[in-house]
Amino acid sequence: AWFQVSGDTLHIRAYQSTSSDAARVEMVLPGAEAGKTYTLTAPSLTTAWARYVPDGDTDHAYTTYASSGSVKIDSLSVVACSGSFSFVGRNAEGVTITMTNGTFTVPEGSAP
Repeated sequence: AWFQVSGDTLHIRAYQSTSSDAARVEMVLPGAEAGKTYTLTAPSLTTAWARYVPDGDTDHAYTTYASSGSVKIDSLSVVACSGSFSFVGRNAEGVTITMTNGTFTVPEGSAP
């Protein structure tokens, strides 16, 4: 897993394994702060969004859309962050998946 704060935006990647083609969840959360719950919407520069990438290829990603989930940041420091998430993602063909009861604990700069 990996996280980075760029400006006030938190970027999180959580990998299923250490393989370069591993499934992963990615989240982008503007206005990063502990204790905040974000409503996930369609990707833009100013909204919180997430996606599930099942095979390492973003062309096959299932991405959030209009208020289709949430992320709660429980803790956030310069060295780690943790929280929980759930969302519905949709791929380019309109197929949806549901991610429920997801959690993450991530040390900064960690990589798969």
